[in-house]
Amino acid sequence: MTRVELPDLGRWAPQRTDAQRWEPPRKLTVVVAPHPDDETLLSGGLIAHQARAGVPVIVLAVTDGEAAYPCLLYTSPSPRDRTRYRMPSSA
Repeated sequence: MTRVELPDLGRWAPQRTDAQRWEPPRKLTVVVAPHPDDETLLSGGLIAHQARAGVPVIVLAVTDGEAAYPCLLYTSPSPRDRTRYRMPSSA
């Protein structure tokens, strides 16, 4: 059995003890995420904290994630599906 040496975490103790606890304001919280699931990875703790405190939370995903796997798109698209994903020329 191989013994694993753990780093000395005691040297970080002064930084941890000086840190002040941040309490988010108890008002409507809006989380803006570039992709679906990013809100969970980046702000999941905040969302859970606010929800437990009874604070309303709105999550806004800017994209729908459809372009994440382009090889899976349009395997057999209908004409309606093809136009759905076409960007308007004014965009």
